[in-house]
Amino acid sequence: MAKAKNKMVEGARQALAIARGGKVKGFRVHEPKDLDVRAIRAATKLSQAQFASRFGFSVRTLQEWEQRREVATGAARALLRVIAHDPAAVERALVS
Repeated sequence: MAKAKNKMVEGARQALAIARGGKVKGFRVHEPKDLDVRAIRAATKLSQAQFASRFGFSVRTLQEWEQRREVATGAARALLRVIAHDPAAVERALVS
């Protein structure tokens, strides 16, 4: 149990160091390029309201991303990247 705890604490320390912009031996952080949310939505040929409703975003959040006042992060960023590559797959997954 102590070994697992030590690994978890060390992992948290490494994550914190990376989040603060530091380097951790043996790890490399990949920063994906900036997302053009407006272009992703335009490719789907959906209005802001339709896109937001279909993929589970609020219209206001979508507007903030498109106008670059906010940046999509975490799961939303991952979902947008998948939508950019295969919106139909996301729709199928959300319907089932």
